[in-house]
Amino acid sequence: MSSSRGVFSLRPPPAKAPSDSTNWNYRKARPAILAEHRAERDALRGKPWPADPAQVVAAWSAEVLRVPKTGKPLILPAYLVAFLADALAAGVLEAALTCGRKCGKSFGIAALILACLVGPLARPALKVLLASYTGKLAGVIVDAIEAIADASGLEDLAVTHFPPPGGARCDRLGTALQVIASDKGAAGHALEGDVLILDEAGMWGEDRRSMWNACLAALSAAQDGGKVLAIGTKYRGPMFRALLDAGLAGQDGYAAAEYAAPEGCSLDDVEAWKAANPTLGTIKSWAVMRQAAGRALANSQEAPDFMAQHLNLEVPVDQLEMIVTVAQWRTCEGEVERRGSYYLGVDLGQSVSMTAAFAYWPETGAGLALGAFPGQPSLAERGQVDEVGTAYTDAAAAGELVQLGSGQVTPVTPFLAFVIDRLGGELPAAIGCDRYRKKEAIDALASAAIRAPVEWRGQGAGWHGHEDVRAFQRAVLGGRLHVGPSVLMRQAILESRVKRDDNGNPSLAKARQKGRIDALQAAVIAVGLGTRREGLVDTGEGVARRERPATVTFIPAARRF
Repeated sequence: MSSSRGVFSLRPPPAKAPSDSTNWNYRKARPAILAEHRAERDALRGKPWPADPAQVVAAWSAEVLRVPKTGKPLILPAYLVAFLADALAAGVLEAALTCGRKCGKSFGIAALILACLVGPLARPALKVLLASYTGKLAGVIVDAIEAIADASGLEDLAVTHFPPPGGARCDRLGTALQVIASDKGAAGHALEGDVLILDEAGMWGEDRRSMWNACLAALSAAQDGGKVLAIGTKYRGPMFRALLDAGLAGQDGYAAAEYAAPEGCSLDDVEAWKAANPTLGTIKSWAVMRQAAGRALANSQEAPDFMAQHLNLEVPVDQLEMIVTVAQWRTCEGEVERRGSYYLGVDLGQSVSMTAAFAYWPETGAGLALGAFPGQPSLAERGQVDEVGTAYTDAAAAGELVQLGSGQVTPVTPFLAFVIDRLGGELPAAIGCDRYRKKEAIDALASAAIRAPVEWRGQGAGWHGHEDVRAFQRAVLGGRLHVGPSVLMRQAILESRVKRDDNGNPSLAKARQKGRIDALQAAVIAVGLGTRREGLVDTGEGVARRERPATVTFIPAARRF
């Protein structure tokens, strides 16, 4: 097997160039070699696949392929052979397989690709198209193909890693592997193939639908429509979910195999582990599973990731890390006395978003969330558009949410007046606002005659966002935040996600475009502000006050219009 990795190759230098006599002998023999290859391709041309391709591939893998680390025969696990039997059966065009991570899927995909390139499924000019969610994930498959081919002595296969994510070909049989990644900006043009493998298909969100469809269209010229195999953990990719549903329902032309834990299972449920991981105890070790479960049980922030990767439950890609879990937030729901100064976080919305405020009393941990939408459209209609059902009308019934004005933009001054009125007319000790809407906030505060120090906060991880997010998380986990049952906050928690920069600093974001996290954003600002202003620090043995003074901030002058 040959490989091309470009100028940064870690492989040893090539052997000494052959002598003139060797070159002469090769030139003399080359026509005969090419004729032999042509005859081999002619013999295979038009030859149908085996009647039971899955068993043929499994037998060939055990006989020819070797595991790179051990040199032992590459035995395909029974669940993969069963899936291939369904996916490669006559009349099946699209098939889906989903199970937990580290169950041997990558080596199984590599073995199938090798069978198509140089093995029993190889046919002249056959093309395999491997489409992965990211270039890094695609590189894992290419590396596995190269490692297996190298360990198995498949000298006719040439693997390339440049341009990334790479590819492979066998000139003797005229077969080829084309690899693409959906995150590399490819539009899906000029794709062509007979066998399409969609790797980590569950991670392909709605934003990758056009690329998904382009990959399917690449098989339009294939004989009998080609074969599509979509493989990965479930997450919540809409295209993968639809393909799974079609296969599990037994629709003509579809097949599917699903290995997943039951919904609502405990993280340490051994039977649930087995249900999601068909190679647990063989390829995937019990020690790895116990360790991952232990981390998830010890830190509930890791639970969504464990559920997605090891239990194969549908967890949206963008919600793998919410700011706090639902279970953690439930511990905060409860009324306590509002005592001492309070701090107000304000998040100004636009026509489609909510304007929200959150009041926080650090002395007792009490909190109150309030929000407003513009007068048009109605809350019921807006709830349908945002796909939240009756959440907005429920919040309005609870007195948390109001509609102000008759237009499509929330008037800020009346909203601030509404907030202060709900707080008994008492002004806050300080106000925190997003610096992005600074001028508008200054005018609205002055117009509402609210005189208080103001801190302008950046929302990105590189600005102040990471400080406020961490302060909010510590307040929740430390029992220093208590909010009565709040529809606004529950919905915002569910819609939240945490993004991290290269240094691991968190910032708050929403999980989907129509998600409304404005009340949560205001709460994060308020809790961060109150924590700083009151000088609260977590000592590990409780909460104490900092001795150093709080940061001096800009105080706008109040004026009336």
